[in-house]
Amino acid sequence: MQSGWESFGVTTGVLVGVGVVASLTLAVVVVAVVGGMRRALRFTPWVLLAMTTVAILVATLGFSVGDPDASAGINLHPLTEIRRGLRAGASEAVAANVWGNITMFVPLGLLLMWLWTSPLIARVLMATIAGAGLSVIIELTQLSLHRVADIDDVILNGAGALLGALVGMVTVLLWRLGRWLVRLVRGRGNPAAAAS
Repeated sequence: MQSGWESFGVTTGVLVGVGVVASLTLAVVVVAVVGGMRRALRFTPWVLLAMTTVAILVATLGFSVGDPDASAGINLHPLTEIRRGLRAGASEAVAANVWGNITMFVPLGLLLMWLWTSPLIARVLMATIAGAGLSVIIELTQLSLHRVADIDDVILNGAGALLGALVGMVTVLLWRLGRWLVRLVRGRGNPAAAAS
């Protein structure tokens, strides 16, 4: 498996990722031209989700990010690498690994929370679980490529998905509050509406 990935190459992986993004962007344009802007706007979040997923896969499987001194294997001890990354004397690569693993999954959690139609708390939970699930798949793939599979990456990726979902939830709640306030103000400004 490792030799297959090496023969595939990082450059080819990046080019495939760029090709997928370009194809999806073209699909949105075609939908806008054929079906109208409203249909394209409904289609766009799904395209953004696909682009985000491709970007995550290219970044995690196409590049060796993290501690260059780490040996291949598996780390099942939670918080070991997180504590190392948060220490003041940690190398930039280790610190970037911690913050990068969180940041990378924020858009995924946000988009999943936005796309599902369940109650808000259920959407946040499902987005977090989906983010952690994708992370588990990535870590198992990295293990099969004789790289490091780390439980801390799953924790950080899940935390990123949770953070994104929480941002989405707050946005939805603020939107609903704004709409309620507009209706309230319009109702007070219209005596006929207030009397009925």
